[in-house]
Amino acid sequence: MKPQLKITQTVQNRKFNRKRDTFNHILTMNQSELSYYLKQTSYQNPYLIFDSNSEVFEALNQSAPKLIDEILFQVHTHPFDIEDDLIAYLISKLNSNGYFKENLEEIINKCLFSKEDIINAINVLQTLEPIGCFCFDLKESLKVQCEMSQEAESETAYLLCDYLEEIAYNKIKDIEQALNLPFDEIMEGIRFLRQLNPKPASNYATTSIVLNPEVKISVEDDTLKIELLKQDFSLSLLEQNSNNELYNQASEIIACVNSRNQTLLNIMRVVCQIQKEHFLFNKPLKPCTLSQVSKTMDCHVSTISRAIMTKSFEFNHRYYPIRSLFVRSEQELVKDKIKELIENEDKMKPLSDAKIQSLLEQDHIKVSRRVVTKYREQCKIPSYLNRR
Repeated sequence: MKPQLKITQTVQNRKFNRKRDTFNHILTMNQSELSYYLKQTSYQNPYLIFDSNSEVFEALNQSAPKLIDEILFQVHTHPFDIEDDLIAYLISKLNSNGYFKENLEEIINKCLFSKEDIINAINVLQTLEPIGCFCFDLKESLKVQCEMSQEAESETAYLLCDYLEEIAYNKIKDIEQALNLPFDEIMEGIRFLRQLNPKPASNYATTSIVLNPEVKISVEDDTLKIELLKQDFSLSLLEQNSNNELYNQASEIIACVNSRNQTLLNIMRVVCQIQKEHFLFNKPLKPCTLSQVSKTMDCHVSTISRAIMTKSFEFNHRYYPIRSLFVRSEQELVKDKIKELIENEDKMKPLSDAKIQSLLEQDHIKVSRRVVTKYREQCKIPSYLNRR
């Protein structure tokens, strides 16, 4: 009997792990990705009936690689501190050539990320492959491509980016006079410019990256209303001949989709309660962390992180990434800054706590030396004497 019990437990564990993995996979998807995933799964499983009027899956199924996949791969394999939702938002603002369709002010006004975060992200993203995307016009894109090049001619080409009209009309004499450069050097710079890509995103799919809100937040009679928006598809289960593995798989998938939606709604209720004054009275966002929400919901932090990944909400007819509602506390920000200062210090002359306090004040962060010592110790960083 014991071997049979062990085998039964192993089978149950395998089923539990499969269902957990399916749920985690579905939880990370935004609505567009979920719609595409379910449609493809329904082709392979006759018990899963998928119905949709949306054509989003056609965009997701195009042969061209997706720009967001290329960008996220580079961001995740390098120490760039850029939120995935901010990347998705900025990509949604690009045209098919990789240039922004709106000016910087409009991009900032329609996003809950800070101006500093947006500008810093754009500066980094411009330098990633395909180099020259996330620019506001052709001239800026060409300049970025010149800056990133190791070729000697790129320095001249960078200067020539300010004379694209003259180059188009072959007014080389005017350029010679303006830049005081030899004719041959100018022609080398022009040849280099013509090798650059004026449409850096042309070989990538950008149309599939859209902030498609799944939750709507509204104010009614000084009360917040949080509701899931209707999904652009429906799921049902074919009941006939239901005693088989495919039927069980289809049933699990439907249950996981429902659980995904309920988890997302529960998260938004907790977060909106924390940020209530922001929505009701337009006050600044309060500190709100993944850990804080996970404790309130009694679930793992990774569940919260997966559930809000690349998803957005609607408020006052504008769309915002859900992750933008999560704000680190002032204490965490100060700790991060202390870590950064110590990581970049001269290892032969480590920074004392008093010196760190002074540097923090230069960044308009006012804390006492005693607080610096306390935070440093909480980060398990030795004193400057022990860092020598």
